[in-house]
Amino acid sequence: MKVQHGRIRILDILRGFAILGTLGTNIWLFANLGDLSYVLTLDRPAWWTSLDEFIRVFVLFFVNGKFLSILAILFGVGLELKYRQSLRKGSVWPGLYIWTSLILLAEGFIHFTLVMEYDILMSYAVTAIIVSFIVKRGDKAIQRVMAAVLVAHVSIVVLLFGAMIAAHLAGANLSLGDMSEVVTLYKDGTWMEQVHYRLSDFWILRSEVIFVIPLNVFLFLFGIRLMRAGAFSPEERGRRIRRKMLNVGLVLGLPLNLLILVPGGCLICQFGICLHRSWRSVTWPSSLS
Repeated sequence: MKVQHGRIRILDILRGFAILGTLGTNIWLFANLGDLSYVLTLDRPAWWTSLDEFIRVFVLFFVNGKFLSILAILFGVGLELKYRQSLRKGSVWPGLYIWTSLILLAEGFIHFTLVMEYDILMSYAVTAIIVSFIVKRGDKAIQRVMAAVLVAHVSIVVLLFGAMIAAHLAGANLSLGDMSEVVTLYKDGTWMEQVHYRLSDFWILRSEVIFVIPLNVFLFLFGIRLMRAGAFSPEERGRRIRRKMLNVGLVLGLPLNLLILVPGGCLICQFGICLHRSWRSVTWPSSLS
């Protein structure tokens, strides 16, 4: 394992890029008072019917989900850097890192409780604790865990997709339901009423961040593999890996993300994007060494 000292400027740039991109999704959830129909394509007019719908789909095409995946990968990179620092100092691992993750978990819970339910930090904190025990077991163990969690995540997504298709063919209504109560709560309700709503429905509102833990574990470990492969190095090896990743993203990722333009294509769009994120990541580890 090659030890790299000093700041890696490309990581700072990517972190800023990922955080701004995440804001590009979250800001619309705040602006639409928690109405998830803005982010999905269910129960929405076609994107060409109005300028507002065109802008909505245009923004989602570029930012929705993509930057959260980048952020998860960069969390894994940061974990690897902390692990290397621990090795250099001869300190116990994970040791202090567990406490750092618990602070992140508390920060996410505070945000969830006091601000709004759309928070990813709690999921990242739990993922970081899990991955901190995996990272020290070597590359082979990391590869095995990556394969296992990816199969688990894709299997669940495929099963859910199949169930949704079956329900659709049976004539079931696949809408998000009436979110007017949530919108009214954030528009006219008191702050204490909003806090009570989030705490009383804690497990329902946190179901998404629990669901994505296997995928986050994969992305964290993928970030670790990228770091160990030298993908962020300014040398030719790093540039070659980054070019290869860009080419795969354009050839595979661009067509899959264009599915969002399919009228009423929420099911296939979301399924395609989920597979794209997973496949885009799994394509690389075997060829990075």
